[in-house]
Amino acid sequence: MRHLFIAICCIYLITGCTKKQSDTNTRSFYMGVTPWPADCTFDEINNAYNFINNQCDIVSHHFDDGIPYEEAFTNQPFPAAFLQDVLTGKTKTNPGIKIFLSVSALNLTRKEKSGYYKESTFPDSIKINGRTCQ
Repeated sequence: MRHLFIAICCIYLITGCTKKQSDTNTRSFYMGVTPWPADCTFDEINNAYNFINNQCDIVSHHFDDGIPYEEAFTNQPFPAAFLQDVLTGKTKTNPGIKIFLSVSALNLTRKEKSGYYKESTFPDSIKINGRTCQ
Protein backbone atom coordinates (compact mmCIF):
# COMPACT_ATOMS: atom_id res chain seq x y z
CA MET A 1 0.00 0.00 0.00
CA ARG A 2 2.82 2.35 0.87
CA HIS A 3 4.51 1.71 -2.50
CA LEU A 4 1.28 2.50 -4.30
CA PHE A 5 0.96 5.79 -2.42
CA ILE A 6 4.58 6.75 -3.27
CA ALA A 7 4.03 5.83 -6.93
CA ILE A 8 0.87 7.95 -7.11
CA CYS A 9 2.68 10.89 -5.47
CA CYS A 10 5.59 10.60 -7.91
CA ILE A 11 3.29 10.49 -10.92
CA TYR A 12 1.37 13.49 -9.60
CA LEU A 13 4.59 15.47 -9.01
CA ILE A 14 6.00 14.63 -12.44
CA THR A 15 2.84 15.51 -14.35
CA GLY A 16 1.74 18.35 -12.08
CA CYS A 17 5.03 20.27 -12.32
CA THR A 18 5.19 20.59 -16.08
CA LYS A 19 5.30 24.13 -17.42
CA LYS A 20 1.98 25.06 -18.93
CA GLN A 21 1.88 26.98 -22.19
CA SER A 22 0.10 30.30 -21.85
CA ASP A 23 -2.53 31.05 -24.44
CA THR A 24 -2.62 34.75 -25.28
CA ASN A 25 -6.05 34.26 -26.84
CA THR A 26 -7.55 33.66 -23.41
CA ARG A 27 -6.49 37.03 -21.96
CA SER A 28 -9.30 39.51 -21.50
CA PHE A 29 -6.95 42.46 -22.14
CA TYR A 30 -4.19 43.54 -24.50
CA MET A 31 -0.51 43.71 -23.51
CA GLY A 32 1.55 46.46 -25.10
CA VAL A 33 4.01 49.32 -24.85
CA THR A 34 5.04 52.51 -26.62
CA PRO A 35 7.85 52.24 -29.18
CA TRP A 36 10.01 54.69 -27.21
CA PRO A 37 13.54 53.27 -27.64
CA ALA A 38 16.17 52.66 -24.97
CA ASP A 39 18.47 55.03 -26.88
CA CYS A 40 17.77 57.44 -29.71
CA THR A 41 19.48 55.38 -32.42
CA PHE A 42 18.07 53.52 -35.39
CA ASP A 43 19.21 50.20 -33.90
CA GLU A 44 17.31 50.83 -30.67
CA ILE A 45 14.21 51.98 -32.55
CA ASN A 46 14.35 48.71 -34.50
CA ASN A 47 14.84 46.79 -31.22
CA ALA A 48 11.76 48.47 -29.77
CA TYR A 49 9.63 47.47 -32.76
CA ASN A 50 11.05 43.93 -32.73
CA PHE A 51 9.92 43.63 -29.12
CA ILE A 52 6.49 45.04 -29.95
CA ASN A 53 6.04 42.78 -32.97
CA ASN A 54 7.10 39.64 -31.08
CA GLN A 55 5.69 40.21 -27.58
CA CYS A 56 2.77 42.65 -27.69
CA ASP A 57 -0.90 42.67 -28.70
CA ILE A 58 -1.16 46.46 -28.91
CA VAL A 59 1.19 49.41 -29.41
CA SER A 60 0.67 52.99 -28.28
CA HIS A 61 1.96 55.40 -30.91
CA HIS A 62 2.23 58.54 -28.84
CA PHE A 63 3.32 61.81 -30.46
CA ASP A 64 4.94 64.63 -28.50
CA ASP A 65 5.78 66.76 -31.57
CA GLY A 66 2.93 69.16 -31.01
CA ILE A 67 -0.63 69.09 -32.23
CA PRO A 68 -1.97 70.25 -35.61
CA TYR A 69 -4.65 72.28 -33.81
CA GLU A 70 -5.86 74.34 -36.76
CA GLU A 71 -6.21 71.38 -39.10
CA ALA A 72 -8.03 69.31 -36.48
CA PHE A 73 -10.40 72.15 -35.62
CA THR A 74 -11.24 73.08 -39.22
CA ASN A 75 -11.29 69.47 -40.48
CA GLN A 76 -8.44 70.15 -42.93
CA PRO A 77 -5.73 67.69 -44.02
CA PHE A 78 -2.98 67.20 -41.42
CA PRO A 79 0.61 68.29 -42.18
CA ALA A 80 2.50 65.86 -44.42
CA ALA A 81 5.24 65.38 -41.79
CA PHE A 82 2.64 64.38 -39.18
CA LEU A 83 1.01 61.90 -41.57
CA GLN A 84 4.45 60.51 -42.43
CA ASP A 85 5.20 59.98 -38.72
CA VAL A 86 1.90 58.13 -38.29
CA LEU A 87 2.55 56.03 -41.41
CA THR A 88 6.08 55.17 -40.25
CA GLY A 89 4.76 53.84 -36.93
CA LYS A 90 2.06 51.89 -38.72
CA THR A 91 4.44 50.29 -41.24
CA LYS A 92 6.90 49.26 -38.50
CA THR A 93 4.05 47.52 -36.64
CA ASN A 94 3.12 44.01 -37.79
CA PRO A 95 -0.41 43.45 -39.14
CA GLY A 96 -2.74 42.14 -36.47
CA ILE A 97 -1.27 44.23 -33.67
CA LYS A 98 -3.75 46.82 -32.44
CA ILE A 99 -2.62 50.47 -32.64
CA PHE A 100 -3.58 53.14 -30.13
CA LEU A 101 -2.76 56.59 -31.58
CA SER A 102 -2.48 59.60 -29.29
CA VAL A 103 -0.99 63.07 -29.18
CA SER A 104 0.12 64.80 -26.03
CA ALA A 105 -1.60 67.97 -24.90
CA LEU A 106 1.60 68.85 -23.01
CA ASN A 107 5.08 69.43 -24.37
CA LEU A 108 8.02 67.19 -23.44
CA THR A 109 8.69 69.12 -20.22
CA ARG A 110 5.08 68.37 -19.20
CA LYS A 111 4.90 71.93 -17.82
CA GLU A 112 3.37 73.76 -20.79
CA LYS A 113 0.74 73.22 -23.44
CA SER A 114 2.04 71.41 -26.49
CA GLY A 115 2.90 73.72 -29.35
CA TYR A 116 1.47 73.74 -32.84
CA TYR A 117 2.82 70.77 -34.79
CA LYS A 118 4.74 72.73 -37.43
CA GLU A 119 6.29 75.07 -34.85
CA SER A 120 7.31 72.55 -32.18
CA THR A 121 10.95 72.66 -31.17
CA PHE A 122 12.89 70.02 -29.29
CA PRO A 123 16.47 69.83 -28.08
CA ASP A 124 18.85 68.17 -30.55
CA SER A 125 19.57 65.48 -27.96
CA ILE A 126 16.23 63.79 -28.69
CA LYS A 127 16.30 64.00 -32.48
CA ILE A 128 17.45 61.72 -35.28
CA ASN A 129 17.89 63.43 -38.64
CA GLY A 130 15.95 66.45 -37.40
CA ARG A 131 12.92 64.46 -36.22
CA THR A 132 12.07 63.59 -32.64
CA CYS A 133 12.94 60.09 -31.56
CA GLN A 134 9.70 58.04 -31.69
